[in-house]
Amino acid sequence: MLTMVRTQEAKTPFEQAVQEQWRTQSSVLQPAWVASRRIGGWTRLEALGLPSRALEAWRYVNLEPVSRHGFVPLPEPASLDVLDPVISALTLPEAAAKLVFVNGIFQPTLSDTTRLPEGVLAGSLFDVAAQLPQPIESYFAADIEAEADAFVALNTALFSEGYAVYVPQGVKLDTPLEVLFLTDAQGTSPQGAHVRGVVIAEPHSQVTIMARFASAGAASATPTLTTAVTELVAQPGALLNYVHVQTEADTAAHMAATKTWVHGDARLHVSTLAFGSRFSRHYVHSAMVSEEACCELNGLAILQGETHVFDHTVIDHQKPHGGSQQLYKGILAQRSRADFDGTIVIAPHAQKSDASQLHQTLLLSDEARVLTRPQLRIDADDVKCAHGASVGQLSEDQLFYLTSRGLPFSQAQAVLTAGFADEIVEAIPCEALKAPLIDLVHSRLEALLTANA
Repeated sequence: MLTMVRTQEAKTPFEQAVQEQWRTQSSVLQPAWVASRRIGGWTRLEALGLPSRALEAWRYVNLEPVSRHGFVPLPEPASLDVLDPVISALTLPEAAAKLVFVNGIFQPTLSDTTRLPEGVLAGSLFDVAAQLPQPIESYFAADIEAEADAFVALNTALFSEGYAVYVPQGVKLDTPLEVLFLTDAQGTSPQGAHVRGVVIAEPHSQVTIMARFASAGAASATPTLTTAVTELVAQPGALLNYVHVQTEADTAAHMAATKTWVHGDARLHVSTLAFGSRFSRHYVHSAMVSEEACCELNGLAILQGETHVFDHTVIDHQKPHGGSQQLYKGILAQRSRADFDGTIVIAPHAQKSDASQLHQTLLLSDEARVLTRPQLRIDADDVKCAHGASVGQLSEDQLFYLTSRGLPFSQAQAVLTAGFADEIVEAIPCEALKAPLIDLVHSRLEALLTANA
């Protein structure tokens, strides 16, 4: 039995549904390596239990939007044709490849990998693993026995499907590869999906992945849950960019985790954009496993209503001469809330590491709340580390300056908030993504400012 479950009466609807899904999942025919990792995930979940406020990192987090629902698996979509306009509006016209999942199920007829360079593999996790078993099996949930996050363990045990991308040595993709996870809930009962992603960038390769999580009906009354675990491997000299965009309905809960391994002088960029969901959490763990490894984590949350975003990051410097930067920003209106819990770990032998962390929040309402917990764990003596946080409102002087030059007050607000937000998008090292993502950011800001007026 799960340690989180003490008695039959103590089970939450969520816990009951998780156990029922495990019983169903464990009887499904699947490859031996997948079954082994699933068992490892379930064993680890039993050891960890689901988090509660007794844990420091979760002390101020309200998991009630998840725990009160008994999520059942999302159904197979009844008709894909009706989703064509939705998918077209959510995807890029000139991506290097497009992988589409509906309700956690890969849809090959809606996907396109015909423009990929020779040697690059992208598609369903199981299909790519069948063609290239050794790398995928080596990295997929390989550290599950030591996993510290319960929702990663839960996802490993229950995941329905996922995608994999393999970029051979020296191959560089100039345009992004796009993955769309679309939720099309049916009926009113709580429904959910557990999905995975594995990206392997071999030495001196270059690839940008944009994963977007969206709901087919933004005004859906159906509670939904998405858990998504993505594993990124950047080999020496590689440049790997990962952009995670979350625009799910306001009845959704979104529990994401991105785990990374950065080797040699590889460069890794992870950007998180959160604009939807009633409750959204993104856990990013980056292991800097070789000398001169570098990573950059950026995040932007634009929130209104009673939405809550929780960003939890851990950057683990294990070797000397590594570098890391973190910049997370939030724009909060009405009764929304943002939490940031970031930890920089410097191992005893990771001398000459250079790490910085900054969390900035713009409050547009007296009722909006932010909680920030930057942390440093340094066991080396020759390092350069810094962290900081700032919380404030729009500058009255800047608003006065713009309005005195003839801009209406609402437009002055829009200019200042856009300038604050655009820095995150501009930091993404992929020119093809900047224009569409800035358009998305500005549309979300316009809706927020209009609702907050």
